[in-house]
Amino acid sequence: MTHYAADVEYNTEEWLSKNKDPLNDNLTGLLANSTDPHIASLFEDANSNRSKQRVKKGIFRTVAQRHKEQLNSLMTQLNSTQPHFVRCIIPNEKKQPRVFSGPLVLDQLRCNGVLEGIRIARTGFPNRLTFMEFRQRYELLTPGLPTGFIESRNAAQMILSSLDLDRSMYQMGRTKVFFRAGLVNDF
Repeated sequence: MTHYAADVEYNTEEWLSKNKDPLNDNLTGLLANSTDPHIASLFEDANSNRSKQRVKKGIFRTVAQRHKEQLNSLMTQLNSTQPHFVRCIIPNEKKQPRVFSGPLVLDQLRCNGVLEGIRIARTGFPNRLTFMEFRQRYELLTPGLPTGFIESRNAAQMILSSLDLDRSMYQMGRTKVFFRAGLVNDF
């Protein structure tokens, strides 16, 4: 697959079958009651899910199901905020503490889009909204906006035009509108 920063190889062959192992109830219960707060938080739903599993007629939660639940929980949490960067960076391939591989970290930053985000912020357009988000938030500022379907990019352009903003205060991208720092807060 070609990622915008570099080529990325994925091997998903038999991923679900490899991760179909049910989690042992005794093990998840033990980890849920751990004295380490981080470990306990990872398995805090284990006790409540035991009753849910019985309701599901004996279906066990698999590693893949647990991964999906954790991912959905993370996405819900991220969507309730406006994070600028959330990235996991591996400092070295040996997973050893206090060992730092500069080229590995740089490659991850490049592939994760962090360097591109920093480049955008340096150009002075750190705030961005997708065309659809921009339209949903600010179309009420444009009472003359035509009713019916309008492609989101065109709608965003009409709204921006009607606000008489200095063109140097924003830029239209392929999927988003980029704003100079503080401009979005002034609307």
